[in-house]
Parts: sequence; structure tokens; C-alpha cells
Amino acid sequence: MKKCLALFCLWLVAAAGAVAAPEQSSHNDVTAAGARPAPESRKGKKPVKPQQKLTPDREAAAMAFVRRHHPELADLLSTLKKTDARQYQRAINALSAAGRHLEELRQRSVERYERELREWKLRSRIQLLVAQIRMAPDKVALQQALRQALADQLELRQARLTEERERLADRLEKLDDQLDQLKKDRGAVVDKQMEMLLRTGKRRAVNENHPRAAQPGDAPSGDSPQAGSKTPL
Repeated sequence: MKKCLALFCLWLVAAAGAVAAPEQSSHNDVTAAGARPAPESRKGKKPVKPQQKLTPDREAAAMAFVRRHHPELADLLSTLKKTDARQYQRAINALSAAGRHLEELRQRSVERYERELREWKLRSRIQLLVAQIRMAPDKVALQQALRQALADQLELRQARLTEERERLADRLEKLDDQLDQLKKDRGAVVDKQMEMLLRTGKRRAVNENHPRAAQPGDAPSGDSPQAGSKTPL
């Protein structure tokens, strides 16, 4: 059980990073649950940042987030806290980061928040199922649940790509309209730009040749004698 919890914790940390950067490839989305966690440090790689200090507020927020969206995980974390404090801290920090990201997203776009929350819940469930299957590989029910969760994840990915394609198609349509308009009114656009440039240049030349007369209240120029100064004899 302890091995299962530790393995799941490592995947959980990786999942939080995926929440912070949700625009990943479809291959990563589908295979993330089965991927082995990357080692903490390698030769030539940047060292892993030290863990944030676990505060009561961060722990409470993370546990509230988990109890609301993945109650089964909350029970496992309670056990992990007793058996492996270091892994528990990593898991709580990861969950806290995921919860903060989703809350910030909710303030900007409820639609995107709901979509990414569904994706997080699926990733979390998939990773938990993988850890459970590794401890009990003969349990058919767990394998069936994993297959269904992966199918649901693929469906969400498909919906995301469809939405992105529609957005890009709309953008392309607007660009095509602008190009057509430029081709149609090419001469008129050039004439208008020439007129504006020449008008601006003419106005500037007039101002330079005919400086504005001094107005009451204007500051004295550098060449004029200062007020109150004596004119040399």
C-alpha cells in the first residue's frame, strides 16, 4: 500500500504541472497516466527546485480541493501523511498549485475552468487507477475502469481540438475578408495613405516657416532678455 501511495504521489506532482500548462499534445494527454515519472536530477539538467514549505493554510486548501473533486484521493492522502511525510508534502504542494491555477482560471473564464477541472479529475483518477492496478494487476474491474477513464479523456481532448479548430477557422475567415477588401480597394487605400502623408508633411512645413506668434502667458524664449534684467548700454 505504501508503495502504491508513493508511486501515485509522483504522478500527482507531474499532473499538477500539466494543469499549469494544459495546452499539451494529444499524445501526452493519452499516455501521461502510464508514463514513468522523470528523475529528480540528471547530469546536465537543471536541479529540481526545493519544495515549498508546507503551511497549514496550504494544506487545508489542498485537502478541501481534493475532498470536493476527488474524495477517494483524500482518504489515500490521509494514509500517506502517516506513512511518508516527504511524499505527502510533495503531493499537497502539487495539489495546492493545481487548485490555485484552477481558481485563477475560474475568475477569468468559467467555461475554461469547468473544462480543465474535468481534465484534472480524469488525470487524477487515471493515475490512481494505474497505481492500484500495479498493486493488483489481476483485478478486471480496475482495468475496465481505467479503459473507460482513458476513453473519457480522449473524448475531452477531441472536444478541445474541435473547439480550437473552430476558433482558428473563424480567424482565417476574418483574415480572408481583410485580404479580399485590400485587393478590391487597393487603389483607394494607396490614394488615402498618400493624401494623409502629404497633408501631414504640408502642415509641418507651414508650422516651421510661420512660427506661432507669442501668446500672453508663454514662457520667455532663451534668447529674449529675462524679465527685470537690465539691458546693457
